[in-house]
Amino acid sequence: MAGTELKSPGVAAEPDRLSARLVVRFGVILTVVSIACLFIVYGFFRLFESRTSRSETGPTPVEAERPLTAEQKLPPEPRLEIDPQAHLARLHAEEDEVLRTYGWVDKPNGVVRIPIDRAMALMVEREGKK
Repeated sequence: MAGTELKSPGVAAEPDRLSARLVVRFGVILTVVSIACLFIVYGFFRLFESRTSRSETGPTPVEAERPLTAEQKLPPEPRLEIDPQAHLARLHAEEDEVLRTYGWVDKPNGVVRIPIDRAMALMVEREGKK
């Protein structure tokens, strides 16, 4: 039995190699489909872009009747800072001004603020009397 091949009826084996023709054909089809998809997506992009530009050409009827002021045209808070360092410096200057000056906090109720140096001196004075 050493040289005999066993063959079963109805059983087949797959070929050992892939067909180069089949691989090239698949590559060509994949390339064509990819390029077609790119053109379709580009077409949709252009279509939506043209629709958007047409709808944003002029003011709405309400805006035409009552134009917005400069303040109303600004986007809602928080807005982007153009120069964060300058903004921070201005904020610190405003805070220092509040800490170094006298002013009303609640005038109807008689609440005032005093400079921080004066407040610390008063606290030291009060603690020294106890």
